[in-house]
Amino acid sequence: MKDLQIRMPFIEGTIPNKLETMMGVKNLYHKDFMIGDPKPANFIKKATGEVAPIDFGLVFLKGNIRDIHMEVKREIVKDYIKGGHSFIPQEIKKEYTTAIFSLYPASAQIT
Repeated sequence: MKDLQIRMPFIEGTIPNKLETMMGVKNLYHKDFMIGDPKPANFIKKATGEVAPIDFGLVFLKGNIRDIHMEVKREIVKDYIKGGHSFIPQEIKKEYTTAIFSLYPASAQIT
């Protein structure tokens, strides 16, 4: 069973600010990944200036949306509505938001 574990190396750094977090979201997006709960606490800014994700709980491949369990989809949309949307760079916001809301059709009813 040990081989089935995900292990992440320790990464030194600081919590990024809003603009740096947006840069991290954009970098993920250009690598075909999306994050449902983008916020500074889910990223780390390395000494090199690179902003890397450290919480992969709601990270998913853009092209793999159909394979996500419905409850996970609901959580992604819920976190996005709660505030994640404010960390999406303007140049990808329309496409990003459309993809997020396509995950859970009843998203307008989530509070």
